[in-house]
Formats: sequence, structure tokens, C-alpha cells
Amino acid sequence: MPPTAELSIPATSEDRHGQAAVCRWQRWHLWCLGFFLTANVYLVPNFSSSPRATDLISFLLSLWVIYRLASSGLRRAPLLALLLFNLLPCGWFAYALLTGDQQTLLLSGRWLLAIPWGLTLLFTLQESSALRAFLKGMMWGLLINIAIIFLQVGGFDSALRASGFSTADTDFSQRVYRTVRFPGLHGHHNASAAVISLIVPVSLALYFRFKVTVWLPLCSIGLLFLAAHLTSTRSPLLVAGLTFLLVLACVKMPRRALLLLALVSLLSIVFFAVVGPPGGKLRWADLVSTEENVGGRVTSSLSALRLSLEHPQGHGVSVGRQQLIAASAIPATHNAFLQASLFFGLLPAIAMLWAFIYLCWRMLHGARNTAFWAGVFALHLGCLFFFEEHLNNATFMILTNWLIATSAALLAGDLKETARHSSVLEPSTARP
Repeated sequence: MPPTAELSIPATSEDRHGQAAVCRWQRWHLWCLGFFLTANVYLVPNFSSSPRATDLISFLLSLWVIYRLASSGLRRAPLLALLLFNLLPCGWFAYALLTGDQQTLLLSGRWLLAIPWGLTLLFTLQESSALRAFLKGMMWGLLINIAIIFLQVGGFDSALRASGFSTADTDFSQRVYRTVRFPGLHGHHNASAAVISLIVPVSLALYFRFKVTVWLPLCSIGLLFLAAHLTSTRSPLLVAGLTFLLVLACVKMPRRALLLLALVSLLSIVFFAVVGPPGGKLRWADLVSTEENVGGRVTSSLSALRLSLEHPQGHGVSVGRQQLIAASAIPATHNAFLQASLFFGLLPAIAMLWAFIYLCWRMLHGARNTAFWAGVFALHLGCLFFFEEHLNNATFMILTNWLIATSAALLAGDLKETARHSSVLEPSTARP
């Protein structure tokens, strides 16, 4: 009697419908993750230390990560990379629990809450449909950020606070040349403008990777111009311009790239002719103010670097801030890498810098698909981090953890591939 062959049972229409429903459900989850990553609302309105949406989601993602670890395991390289990256923040979190250092406790705790986010994004954004859903969610969240600034201009901040779309201690006192710098969703003009600048890499990914209409990146850049004008910020706009040009230079779609470049050039000419440079002409032409601004940033950055080298394990948030003020009379490092090293030690700062450089190098040397766009985000975040302390913001903490996990996974794959090629090319030492 012949051996029994394994039967292949065709999927029924009910099976296909069930699989499609699961895919839709997963895409909806990823859309929500992208949305709340950028539209990070306050869960307790009118409370200055309110937890954010990303904090609550992190606890839910922790359950998924634990289940994944228990059932099928996780790749060791990204898990180990994130554990090493967050080792010193974890130590500072334990120290703050014992000493009651509230500022260190809150910031280090939010760093640790970014770990489940980083692992989840690494393992769920491998497929094109998942990445597209996540990017669409980010795009809608960024549009909410821009809408909030417009509503603040219209005088609706009380309603925004009551609904959790504005913090209780939103500061409208910041002015430049007697013009209010509207703080946006994240409570400060620099923080909100930096988050909104993510609309450039997001829209470019949707345009080049998923072939959406050219109007999406064009309108996105126009809205970024308006947001930069209302917040009177410069560095996010400069970083967005650099990201835009490098993506067009590296992406291998010349027709789409040239079309977008022509339309954005035309948009820029019209905007500058009608509105002027974002923030006003004086904001860009006042060389005395610019020199003072640059001088203060250099002073605070050099002081933070010296303090970090003196204490490689970090100072904690409260003591680190006090030490920086004593050294430079400035309360901010104006550099996220130095912020990390000053508060939590050199290890996380070096890990961030290495991961961003590695991902950018891969992007510039022909990486494709998800690896290419991870490099684009690394480029954008890395440049933003050289201008401000953006690691107070959960959005950037989460993206940083995702990029570190992604770089570790890609490096592990590269090392395996190199080892495999070396074993193939190595001449045999066996005797004939």
C-alpha cells in the first residue's frame, strides 16, 4: 500500500474572511500605535504631571512582549541592546525610588516604558502593510498636532486643556519680537515643532515606498512651514530640509523625486514671497541674536560634556540640572545626546549615537525597504537631537528605542551574513 500523502485542504471563503479580519484588526492596532505616538494626549486633563497615552499603551504592550517571550521567544540581539541601553536609566530609577527624587523618577520611568514600544515596533513593522498602517496613524497624529496649534491661535486653549490636548501648565509667555510662540500639544514650541517635523520623513515614506499621491508630501511640507511660522522655530525646519534633500538624493526613483523637488521648490518660493521665512524675517536676519543663541548653546553643551566626562554614570535629573546651571548659568544642554549622558551616563548616549550613525550609513549605502526608512528616521532624529533636549518627550524616547533595536537586529544579520560568506570563501584546509 503506498504511503499516505499529506492532504492540502484549500481554504474556504470563511477561512479567507477570518484571515482578512485578523489582518484588518492588526492594521488597526498599528494605526492606533502610530496615531498616539505622535498625538500623545494627556490622560488626566488639567493635571501638569498627567500620564500620557503612550504610558498606558506601554503597559499593554508589555503584556504582549511577555507573552511573545514566553511562547516563541525574542531575538537576542535587539533585546540585549535595549537592556544595555536602558541599564543606567534603570539604575537611576531604582535610586530615585529610594531617595524620592521625583524628577529623576519620572524621566527614567518614562525611558523604561519605551522598551516595550521599541520591541513591538521592531517585530511588527517588518511587513509592508503593517508599516503603511503605522505611518498612516503617525500622519493623522501629526495633523492633530498642527490643528492644535491653529486652535491655540484661535483662542481655544481652555477647551484643549479640558479635553487632554494641551497640558495644564502650557506657557504662552514665550515671545520672539513681541510675537507669541504657540506651544502646541507638547507644552513648548520647540518640542511641538520637533514632533511636527516628523511629517517630512513620514510623508516621504508614504510617497516613495507606498506610491501615494505627490500632494501628500507637498501639503505636509506646506503645513510644516505654517507650524514653524506660528512657533517661530528654526532648527526643526532646517533638519526637515536636510532630510528631504538626502532622501531625494538616495532614493532610486528619479521621476518621483524630481517631480516632488520641483513642486516643493515652487511652494517654497510662493510661501516666502507671501508670508516670508517662517518666524518672520527678523528671526533669521538678526545676527546679534543668532550669535547670542549659538554662544549660549555652545557654552551649555561644553559644560554638559565636561560634567558627563567627570561622572560617566550620570548625575540624575535634579542634580544634573543644578550642576549645569552652576557651570553655565543655563538650565538646558541644548543637545539630547548630552542630556542623556548628563542625566543617565555615557552608555545610553554612546549607544544612541552609534545606532543612528550605523542606520544612516546603511541608508546612504543602498539599504532597502524598512532598513532604508529606519535610516531616514535616524538621520532626522539625530540632527534634531543636536539642537534641543528632546529626550524629555515620550515620542522621541520610543522612536530612539525602536531605532536602537532595529540597528542591533540589522547588525546581527550583517555579522551572520559576513560569517557565512567568510566560511564559503575560506579555502579548505583538509588534505586531499
